[in-house]
Amino acid sequence: MIAKSEPNSASVHDLATPRALRLLESVFGLFPSFVGARLITASLRAAGVRLGRTSLFWGIPHFEGDAKKHLQIGERCGFNVRSRFELGADLIIEDHVSVGHEVTFLAREPIRIGTGSWIGARATIHPGVTIGPGTIIGPLTEVKSDVGANLLVVGNRKVSIANWRQG
Repeated sequence: MIAKSEPNSASVHDLATPRALRLLESVFGLFPSFVGARLITASLRAAGVRLGRTSLFWGIPHFEGDAKKHLQIGERCGFNVRSRFELGADLIIEDHVSVGHEVTFLAREPIRIGTGSWIGARATIHPGVTIGPGTIIGPLTEVKSDVGANLLVVGNRKVSIANWRQG
């Protein structure tokens, strides 16, 4: 007698992500990082991801949830390799946002990233967070609450960029 297998987390992930995006992950995952950035970005647009015409992914991102429904990316944004998007609610990334490698967005509640923000490598943006325009999030920083405009956030410290520049 053959026992039925229980669904595992991989099958739940497969059901949550549209088939076209899973296929893109599989195909582009075979290539080294930074290969085919324009093709990856064009493929994401063709799969229905709302992505500004001048924005670019330098590696195939990992999606959990419906990127076509919940993800909106503005113009002139750049995403480094291995970006991770958990999309259960809207994630709006405004224009001119730079995202370092291995950044995770946990959009179980709406997230908004303001124009001109930088997000450092391996940062994690938690559900329900709004990051103001011109803000810099340091590497390895977990953002669990709203951050105002023009701040430098490293660890649990928030410093005004104007004050930081003055010394």
